[in-house]
Amino acid sequence: MTKLALSYHPAFFPILTPTSTPPPLLPLQIPPPPAPPPPPPSSPPEPVHSLQGEN
Repeated sequence: MTKLALSYHPAFFPILTPTSTPPPLLPLQIPPPPAPPPPPPSSPPEPVHSLQGEN
């Protein structure tokens, strides 16, 4: 009975699973968001100047 309890101890599984999953997911989801925002703002500035020049 003692050998079985040590085999599936909740102190080894939960420490190896949760610690190896969260770290790789956080750094991968942070860099992608800041890249897409820059391209859109470059389009609006062009039409804005054209309207002001005609006036």
